[in-house]
Amino acid sequence: MKKISALCTAIILMLVLVAGCSDSNNQGKSEFVQHLHSITPDNAEAYFYNQEEIGSGRQLLSDGDVRALADILAGIESGQITEYYEDGTETPPKYSLHLIVDGADWGMFLSDSVHEQPRTMFQDKFWWIESDALANFMRSF
Repeated sequence: MKKISALCTAIILMLVLVAGCSDSNNQGKSEFVQHLHSITPDNAEAYFYNQEEIGSGRQLLSDGDVRALADILAGIESGQITEYYEDGTETPPKYSLHLIVDGADWGMFLSDSVHEQPRTMFQDKFWWIESDALANFMRSF
């Protein structure tokens, strides 16, 4: 009987831990989506880098391009965001967007990896953004 009680206690503790991790991930995801939705042409400037064209430097996006980017980001929903763990096997980015939002630097990267979706870091976590519109926008430069 003690073994069954100990097993039940262990299962309950694992479920509590999993629920806590899930809530933490959902909260981080929610904050990330809110951050994406807060980007506007009024509070952001963006630079594009093509990593394949050596010496191309950075290209300042026009107000219209920043508006188009903000529109794409405003349409991203929580279900399109996935946390992942950087393990060093990700291919180097081909394209990068460097954003300055309300004075804070932030980057988004796109590579021709198996995943082929933009990735970024927000609040010390790595995130995939499942958005063909965003990936195509980044490739358009």
